[in-house]
Amino acid sequence: MTRRWIRIAIAIALGAALAATLPVLPAVSQESPPPPMVEIEDTATLAARGAAALVEVTVTCPAGEQTFLQVGLSQRRGSRAANGFGFLEFTCTGAPQTLTIPVLANNATFRQGVAFATAELFVCTRFFCGSVTDAEEITLVRADTAAA
Repeated sequence: MTRRWIRIAIAIALGAALAATLPVLPAVSQESPPPPMVEIEDTATLAARGAAALVEVTVTCPAGEQTFLQVGLSQRRGSRAANGFGFLEFTCTGAPQTLTIPVLANNATFRQGVAFATAELFVCTRFFCGSVTDAEEITLVRADTAAA
């Protein structure tokens, strides 16, 4: 009978000790940063008479992380297509950042109008390693139109 009471006392003591330490341990949401995010803006500005386009992309990623952003742009030009890519390596601030990525045209120049853009953000942290993407139609505008 005494052993039974000893086991009960030990179980109560261990339960109390565990209950006392749980509030001290950080919650997962307090320790892990929000997941990375990438969003292409609706318009991009033509540069150098269509030899390039300046594509704005808003990203959010954990502060202090070195990341890599790749942007692709494609626009139909008659029976051909103007394509281009731009890259940027930067350090995240932890807050939303709007970055301007120059995308250089290949095959043909870009012009005002509809284009298709893709953005891929590569990031590696202790909680996440991989990439997030966005892809959408955007409008290319001349610099004098964008400022108005």
